[in-house]
Amino acid sequence: MAGIIMCEPTELYNILQQQTTYPNLSDPNYLLLIDSRKVNEYNESHVITSKNAPTTKDGEFLVPYDAELECKTHVVVIDNNTRSLREDGLALDCGHIMSEMGSKNPVKVLRGGYEDFSALYPFLRTQKIIYMPQELDALKTYPIEVLPGQVYLGNLEQSCSAVVQKDLKIKARINVTLQNDQFFSPEDTDNLLHIPVPDDDESDLFSKFEAACQFI
Repeated sequence: MAGIIMCEPTELYNILQQQTTYPNLSDPNYLLLIDSRKVNEYNESHVITSKNAPTTKDGEFLVPYDAELECKTHVVVIDNNTRSLREDGLALDCGHIMSEMGSKNPVKVLRGGYEDFSALYPFLRTQKIIYMPQELDALKTYPIEVLPGQVYLGNLEQSCSAVVQKDLKIKARINVTLQNDQFFSPEDTDNLLHIPVPDDDESDLFSKFEAACQFI
């Protein structure tokens, strides 16, 4: 049995934002995100790509159809506000079922549940239930959160996105590329530090840390 562990909101946020050529969410074996709240609560609003946990007539949780728990890298369960493994809650009841029924890795229970996560990341709420494969391929990811609510690590597209700037309340950016700040509007220059280094394994980033820290 894989067991159950707590998952911080930042960890779930970062799981949702992972990408290579395509978002990791487009890989059917990457994440099973289960919402154990009541159906009406789930229908009103839920975290993107989450599935409402099916139950029996007696209210006992079932493994979602085609869940393939043994293949999933991450299995995360959400309820309203569970904050500890010592509590009694829907997420823990559902999580135990997922663990017992074959999850290959520990099942993660989101600390603070939907209440905390949606307050921190309201832009990741949705009413959408079904995603086609091409929709998952086209999902726009956000920068990875390094320090919650303070420091993010992203790519050029994310750094130039007005939506990302607004949703994450970005105040300044460090551009670590050989290109200058031509990608940003003139009014951005006071809040932009350009560190010109090649994008390769041999680049000397350590000597730039002091300047970056002072800027931050």
